[in-house]
Amino acid sequence: MIKIAHQAVTPLSYGSHEQLFMLLLKGIFVDDGTMWLSINNNGEICEMVSATKCVSWGVRDVAIDSRFSNVMMCIYNGFKVKVFTRFLSPHVTYTINIVLKINFQNSEVQKAIGTYVSCTYKLDDDSHYLYSSNANMREDGWLVIPLYQFTSKQKTHHFSITIFPLLLNWHSTHCSIESIEFRPVENETHEDMEHKYTKDVQPTSNSRTQKLPADYKDLINWATYTIQWTSKKELYSILRKGFLIDNGEKWLSISKSMKKRFMIPAAEFLLERKWIWKSLPESRFEMVAESPNIDEFQVAFEIKSKLLSPQTTYSFHLIYKPPDNYSSIEGPIALFNQSLHIPRSIYLIAPRIPIIEDQLSSKELTHKIKGHPKVRKDGWMEVQLWEDTTDSIGTIGTELTLNGMDIDGEYNFVGLVVQGIEFRPL
Repeated sequence: MIKIAHQAVTPLSYGSHEQLFMLLLKGIFVDDGTMWLSINNNGEICEMVSATKCVSWGVRDVAIDSRFSNVMMCIYNGFKVKVFTRFLSPHVTYTINIVLKINFQNSEVQKAIGTYVSCTYKLDDDSHYLYSSNANMREDGWLVIPLYQFTSKQKTHHFSITIFPLLLNWHSTHCSIESIEFRPVENETHEDMEHKYTKDVQPTSNSRTQKLPADYKDLINWATYTIQWTSKKELYSILRKGFLIDNGEKWLSISKSMKKRFMIPAAEFLLERKWIWKSLPESRFEMVAESPNIDEFQVAFEIKSKLLSPQTTYSFHLIYKPPDNYSSIEGPIALFNQSLHIPRSIYLIAPRIPIIEDQLSSKELTHKIKGHPKVRKDGWMEVQLWEDTTDSIGTIGTELTLNGMDIDGEYNFVGLVVQGIEFRPL
């Protein structure tokens, strides 16, 4: 890290290894400001190379909202990337991302497209082009499209890629390319996920078993069925695992921080006339919803205060099972809300990222990316839809629209089974 610090464009001031680590977490410019380096919590290097250094077939333009002073502007004809890395951490799996914006003169088109930006691309050594519509929007509004994954053997690597954004054939459309990013992949195995779901359900220390929420008696009284326990340890396990309340219409549990988390059934947030209702033995609720032949559906709910902790931010997770033929729900889904200027993208089936010289472990891995689905221990899948904060009395509500983003009109939710939405305090 000290060698990297010595190459910073602006000299760094630090008095300890810990202070240097914190500076590198934020990131620094090197190589005359054409490269941005940062590290993650594991000390692995993330390297961003300015498009002005590695993108041809474009015109240099002044950047308004980029960390780099200039970007490359591309119109209609795609572009070529020739990028060299200098600082990658060896034996780390990286994703190669392109960071860009597609700009439309028509603001309505811009809003409708959102993060649905597709492209074809290939390495120079490959004979066939690949296709991707797997764009994620950063908080600063730039789109990140993953192109490849690879495992680094050393600090330096070279890649030559030809890229054609498919929306550039739209009238008065251009593409601002900020950088090529090499970001360490954050993965968790299914064993890790099972541990995450179960590690706190059965506490082992005496001090842990004594810790119960102040209103635990009220929580137990909400239960649909009588709950019995013989020790505080057993009661804690029951509260963490959860139980049915409101005559079996909700599932309530507590988080590690003693805040209430819960699940509501599909009947509370889906329009009943559009869905097929049936029972499944593996569901927590009496009825689940199966989607008919539709390419869009709405989610709307309002939760009363007794189930929520006041002034707490919750994440909302859709709990579902994909149809047997899940090809109809591959690709991005546009998530609309009145507060969003541009729709967000989520996925019900995790997008595939091509691997260069596959050296990954044979273990099945799940990417820790917001808006991407995960497999739960109970066999269902989940994807985060939204986040919101309760008011002073603990009320929360929203309306969301999920729309299949397929330019060919082939996206269809038919066969999708929805169990509910789970709310988790953050």
